[in-house]
Amino acid sequence: MGHENDWDIRGNEEINRLVSVVLPQMLERLHHVLEDAFRYAKYFVSFQQFQSFIFAKLQEKMNLPTEAKAFLSKEFEKIYKEVQKEAVPHLHDVELGSADIWTIQCAEKLADFYMGGFFQGDTHLRLEVIKWMNQYYLTEGHPIGRGQKGIREFVNRFGQFLKQKTQYKVRQILDTTYNQLKNSARIRAFEKAEITYYQWSAVGDRLTCPYCNAMDGRIFQTDDAIRTIDLIDADPQSLPSFRPFATSTPLPMLRSMSSSSMPTKFPPAHPSCRCTVEALTEIERIPVTVERAIRPANLQQEAMQTQLENEYRALKPEEIANRIRAHLGSDWRREANHYDVEVKRLAKQFEKHGKEVGAENIDQYERLSHEVIRNPDKVYIQRIQGATGFETHYIFIKGDKAVISSDDHLGIKAFHKLKDDIEDDKSQNKALIRVL
Repeated sequence: MGHENDWDIRGNEEINRLVSVVLPQMLERLHHVLEDAFRYAKYFVSFQQFQSFIFAKLQEKMNLPTEAKAFLSKEFEKIYKEVQKEAVPHLHDVELGSADIWTIQCAEKLADFYMGGFFQGDTHLRLEVIKWMNQYYLTEGHPIGRGQKGIREFVNRFGQFLKQKTQYKVRQILDTTYNQLKNSARIRAFEKAEITYYQWSAVGDRLTCPYCNAMDGRIFQTDDAIRTIDLIDADPQSLPSFRPFATSTPLPMLRSMSSSSMPTKFPPAHPSCRCTVEALTEIERIPVTVERAIRPANLQQEAMQTQLENEYRALKPEEIANRIRAHLGSDWRREANHYDVEVKRLAKQFEKHGKEVGAENIDQYERLSHEVIRNPDKVYIQRIQGATGFETHYIFIKGDKAVISSDDHLGIKAFHKLKDDIEDDKSQNKALIRVL
């Protein structure tokens, strides 16, 4: 009996010795195997979810005891932290919360999408690349036909060409990804605050594109945007199918669509888009009753008139009110590329119309024009055929005075006294509707 106990003791010692030799080697191999696997943990919502996935797969092949799971869990976490420290060295001393990790993961997904989306959506860059490739083929010939050396030369030359474009593209990707994250976060905050509706808000300066102008003032349901954001989080690979840029829709069609049928519910509308979202409770409300587009009785139903009416009848009254509100920020000095040009134009307008509107100096003339925009009796929208295309103007009328503000860049074009009823103007290449 004593011999059996001695054998058991010696046997256990041998097993322990063997384990002490073999286990470190096994763990080292496990470490190397899992290093690469853990680099893919970024595609999971959290490390815990990724770890659960691994255990589920292991459980299919073997029955893991609780002690083994606890041991492996510690090893997994140690390897994961080492991999993350290597991937993001400047954050190795920072304890990231789940919200931080989600934001980083979301930014990575978005940047991956926008990298491809920008190249496809950037017509200028695409044409430059095609032109460069055509020139290369004409002067150097087909690179594949010259073997590996030809391919290497092509890749090196193409890399040098793209390097010149990199700084702008990287900034574009960063800016647009940030805007996507910022607006997504605001919409999630609206949901938590039980804010039902929010508004699309464009910057409204000379740099604002026609697509963003078409989206400005649109009202969307928070729940609809949340569903899109959840889809982006869950499956970034299918992002283009449910999160297209607004520029993927022809502009005339976009303008005449109702907000509920818009292809995108929140900014960015395109690369480098600066638009934001605002909760309706944050908006300064227009204290008037806004009607949908009304055509003056004496105007003919021509193509441009029909198009203008369809665009504004697709908007809700609240959305038209938001469009009117945007002109509260209209400025005399916003239209031209040079500030001094606009100052001179303002001086000429004052010299021509100052006395008739009761202004004694330029400052008073400018102040009175803003007062008309802030408290109008009527508001008309006018579209005319200009030298470079269609121009859309908002005409604010108070008493017998009118201010004309460009809807394309929110710049005030004129302030004068009305001599005739605006609805009697039957000029050609012009459309007119009343919205207030």
